Amino acid sequence: MDVMDDIHDRLRETERRAGEVVRNLEQLDTLQQSLDNAGQGLENANTNIASLAAATTTAVQSLNETLVTFRDAIDVIRQSDPAVVRETLTRIEAEIGKINEKLGTLDELATELEGARKTIAGMVQDSDGKTERLLEDAVERLSRQTIIDRIFGRYRSP
Repeated sequence: MDVMDDIHDRLRETERRAGEVVRNLEQLDTLQQSLDNAGQGLENANTNIASLAAATTTAVQSLNETLVTFRDAIDVIRQSDPAVVRETLTRIEAEIGKINEKLGTLDELATELEGARKTIAGMVQDSDGKTERLLEDAVERLSRQTIIDRIFGRYRSP
C-alpha cells in the first residue's frame, strides 16, 4: 500500500468519525429540546397550582363569610320572629348558592390541575426514556470504537 492509499484510508476514517460526532451532537440537541419541553410543562403546572391556590383562598374566604351568616341566623332563630327568620333563611339560601358556585369552580380547577399533573408526568417519563436511550447508544458506540481502536493498535492502555 502506498502513501496515497494510506492517506485516503485515514481521510475516510476521519470522515466516518466526524459523522459520528455530528450524530452524537444531534442526539444531545434532541435531549436538550426534551429537557426544555419538560421545563415548560413544569412552569405551566406551577401557574395552574398558583391559580388553584388563589381559588382556594377565595373559597375559604367565602366559607368564612357563610359561617358568619350562619351565626347570625342562629341568633335570629333564637329571637323567633317569623319575619326575621324568613329573611335570614333567604340570605342562607343565597349563601348556599354562592358556596355551590365556588365548589363548582374548585372542581374545575382540580380537573385542570390533574390534567397538568398528567402532562408533566408524561413529559418527565418521555424525557427519561429518551435520555436513557441516548446514554445507552453513546456507551455502545464508545465500546465499539474502543474495540476498533484496539484492533488497529490505536489505543494504548494505561
